[in-house]
Amino acid sequence: MNEQRKVDKKNELKLLSLEEMQQFNDEGYLMFPEFFNEEWDQEMTQALEELQVINPDSKAIVPHPTFNKLLLDKAFLGIVRSLLGEEFLFHHANGRSLSPADTGKVWHHDYDGVGNWKPGEPLMIHLLVYPEGVDANKGALAILPKSHLREVQRSEPNAHVLGSLEGEIEVSGKPGLLVVLNSALWHSRRLNSTSVRRPYFNFSFCQFGSERPERKEYGHMLQAIKEALNGQLDDSVSMMLQSDTLKRR
Repeated sequence: MNEQRKVDKKNELKLLSLEEMQQFNDEGYLMFPEFFNEEWDQEMTQALEELQVINPDSKAIVPHPTFNKLLLDKAFLGIVRSLLGEEFLFHHANGRSLSPADTGKVWHHDYDGVGNWKPGEPLMIHLLVYPEGVDANKGALAILPKSHLREVQRSEPNAHVLGSLEGEIEVSGKPGLLVVLNSALWHSRRLNSTSVRRPYFNFSFCQFGSERPERKEYGHMLQAIKEALNGQLDDSVSMMLQSDTLKRR
């Protein structure tokens, strides 16, 4: 079990331990139970439900007052900074309040690059948040530890559809669960067999030094976030939102 980390009103920087860093490098993931408190969970759930009504065909959740705050939260970004270094890039943020009829998502990974990621190359990570928790009946998250060490075509995991894979872990947790993935780690979403919605969202960040074809689609989003955070941007956040992914300014 990892150290109990939480976002708090002090907004203090908290870096990962050496043990946590080693686990992430070896296994490709970290889990932080109840990282977000009840106040955060309620606000995030409400925001996802509102966005689902406003634009049901879109997964984009920024710019939005609730989710913009995470780009300024030191506890949240401390994890990112630990894994990617002092200077890193925001890639995207997506989320939904999935219906009880959700049938899941096949095995896949989310690494965005012109080639397949290999250890030692510029890293990309995803931070997955479950404000109402997740369990075996409510669209569990399945992950395959160490699969980020494989160099495969992006479509290869899809062949396994929603099947069980040897060595997989089915993640469950209480409201406020945060799961951090190497974006090249294989994962899938199991079907929701309950009668309630399943809110979730993810934030993705990456290192400089690699082309990110998908990130180019988010140019308008980067500018909109800058405008929404006008007056709150320090140099690190401003750099995070720059369009050039190959070099620091």
